[in-house]
Amino acid sequence: MTDPSVLHFSADEIDAFLSGDLPGGRAAHLHACSDCREAVEGERELVTQLAALPAYAPAATFVDRVMARVSIPDPFALRAVRTLPARLLASRPTLLRVAAVAAVLAVLMGGSILWSWTNQDVLRGLGTSALGEATGWFWLGLQGLVSNLVEQPWYGGAKAIFGSPARLAFLSAAASLLYVGGILALKRLMALPVERVAHAHM
Repeated sequence: MTDPSVLHFSADEIDAFLSGDLPGGRAAHLHACSDCREAVEGERELVTQLAALPAYAPAATFVDRVMARVSIPDPFALRAVRTLPARLLASRPTLLRVAAVAAVLAVLMGGSILWSWTNQDVLRGLGTSALGEATGWFWLGLQGLVSNLVEQPWYGGAKAIFGSPARLAFLSAAASLLYVGGILALKRLMALPVERVAHAHM
């Protein structure tokens, strides 16, 4: 095995030596190694120069001055909504077109409300007719589904199995036992201890 006292200092050991945390056995290596002494002295000089640098701190108004120069553009959608009234009222033809569209919409909505108010019997008849049609289609589809199910080749065997109360009770009990057994097996598997693998040390 290599003697640690003859190994050159690592970067962490140089930092530990300068902070006074290096063990004495390793510190004795400096007496016999000029390369490590040179590395330690260079690191000490660098630390001294860094410590001598003036500490700079931004002024209290630095953030406000920077943010005053930053322009944050509005999202396109918000900008379009904000400028919409100005664009609509920018010229007389545009204003007239907007007024015409609004008038047509108001007339159509008013006419629809008035017709609905004066023809409530027609609306009720339409609703009843639509409901009857939907109900008829529903029952027709259900009958087709049932008839298709009855014509399946496995339907007779299934009916014979589930038609007897004793067989149905037996199948229900068997399914319940299988379900409970599966739950207990899963619980036991989850309760098994996990084998830890020892890490190999170099």
